[in-house]
Amino acid sequence: MMHDARAVPGPEEKNRLRALEEQAAACLQKASQGCPGLSIALSGGLDSRLLIHLAQRAGVEVTACHLAGPHVPPAETAFAKRWAAERGIPLRMLQVDVLEDAQVAANGPERCYFCKRRLFSTLQDAVGDQPLCDGTNASDHGLYRPGLKALHELGILSPLAEAGLFKDDIRALARFTGLEAPGQRARPCLLTRFQYGLRPTHVLLARLAVAEAAIAGILERHGLTAGPAMPVAEEPARAEPADFRLRVIGENAYALHLALPEIPAAALRELEAALMEHGFPGASLAVMETVSGHYDRQRAQPEPRPVAV
Repeated sequence: MMHDARAVPGPEEKNRLRALEEQAAACLQKASQGCPGLSIALSGGLDSRLLIHLAQRAGVEVTACHLAGPHVPPAETAFAKRWAAERGIPLRMLQVDVLEDAQVAANGPERCYFCKRRLFSTLQDAVGDQPLCDGTNASDHGLYRPGLKALHELGILSPLAEAGLFKDDIRALARFTGLEAPGQRARPCLLTRFQYGLRPTHVLLARLAVAEAAIAGILERHGLTAGPAMPVAEEPARAEPADFRLRVIGENAYALHLALPEIPAAALRELEAALMEHGFPGASLAVMETVSGHYDRQRAQPEPRPVAV
């Protein structure tokens, strides 16, 4: 049964959400049993923030851990640092260059496995005997996620998945419990922008981060959002920009994929100018129903529809 995470919950939905929070709290308390607290990997995304938020509400002591590196846009690292500071959460910052791993740099279909293994091995060395958790949820198990194998092999705990929380539940529970930005969209690491077999470089990863920040600003200025804004607690309503990915689809070949039914001409001109300015000349623009998992979807699915200029 699907639940609308934007709707104002009625009595039945409130009871359901309270039960989900209790399930998550029980999983967090089990994970911390016999230990002074938990370490939780904080990307700055909704899943990891909710996990920390629920741990705090359950009275579980938490240390947040953020892994910065060329695969993470600097703005996301800055957001994670700011969010943890505002919450008064101890934050362990680690710098990891995943491109130093030859199997990550080769960028094959199992790249995420090797990347997650390197990242979380580094985290485990840093946290020692303290249990280490991540924000994997139950929806992730229905998708192509080779990184989950690495997490399982390393013994990383995933309380949201263990509690049976799917992505819709996470958004609804975030809103219900007053977590900031419950409509935050997933932004996978920058390595996912590269067609398999193309070798990422530090320079191109940095350019992607800057260009995507500019694109998000253009979409927001033109009101091209993922849906209506929803206020949380005392925060003003603010909608997320429509989902998009700037992708490297070949040698010196790029594509901007947008989850939009159409793009106004003025926004289109700004997007094309931004792509040129940030080093992505000739990038194709295409609209599609979903932009996530593009390289992993079956070829039988419809191709993106090019945007008419």
